[in-house]
Amino acid sequence: MKIFLAASIYGKQNLEDSCKKIVDLVNKSGHTIMADHILNTTNEQMAQWKKSQDFDYHLHVMDGIKNADALFAEISHSSTSVGYLISLAAQAGKPVVCFYNGNQKPHLFSTLEEANDKFVVAEYKSLNDLDKLVSEMIDFVHEGQDTRFNFFVTPKHINYLNWISKSRRIPRSVFLRRLIEKEMRDNTDFSNL
Repeated sequence: MKIFLAASIYGKQNLEDSCKKIVDLVNKSGHTIMADHILNTTNEQMAQWKKSQDFDYHLHVMDGIKNADALFAEISHSSTSVGYLISLAAQAGKPVVCFYNGNQKPHLFSTLEEANDKFVVAEYKSLNDLDKLVSEMIDFVHEGQDTRFNFFVTPKHINYLNWISKSRRIPRSVFLRRLIEKEMRDNTDFSNL
């Protein structure tokens, strides 16, 4: 699976360790992450670019999103450009994971998370939190590529799933899939098939 990383280059001095950790964890999971456009580019370089270099960079980014299976975005430093890339990926129907390190999740992203089941904001407090979180978000992205299954549940069930999602910081769909996988492992009749 190919993942594209988006992050603010102007905020990179505060995000670089997080971005490198995300890249390292995705690579260790056996997947590919495109992040050189973030990790190997500086504010100073961009400020000195000619229009053609700027245009080539943006084409590279657009092609990267187009060819990726999902978008990971580090949104702790606000950026209109990163917001645009998130919107582009979401409109293309790609799973989008926004990693956020801060005190308050941006309101707009909370709204998108409710409206789009392929969109999630993954909040972390420290770099160590990313170890588990990136793995869970890779599972979430895999799920976004699986067959969609809709069903009706009661408001009581939705309240519980929302509570699980917020308290455990995992998407509702990841929680449900884990329950099903546990049942599959525990059901000896099925495992014998």
